[in-house]
Amino acid sequence: MSVAVSCPRCGGPVRPPDLMHSESRCAGCGPVSPLHVPEHIGAEIVASVVERIAAAADPPRAPATP
Repeated sequence: MSVAVSCPRCGGPVRPPDLMHSESRCAGCGPVSPLHVPEHIGAEIVASVVERIAAAADPPRAPATP
């Protein structure tokens, strides 16, 4: 799976840091923190995220009956 790197402001391409600049840069916006977005999200990725959310959530509680 590859990852596309784009500007979070305009969505344009981002140049990585190099010898002259210590930060990533967008041609139109200047220095930015790049946004990493998977080019393809498959069913296995969605299932993994759902499992992580379920594991982090509190267990469901049954309502108390008098």
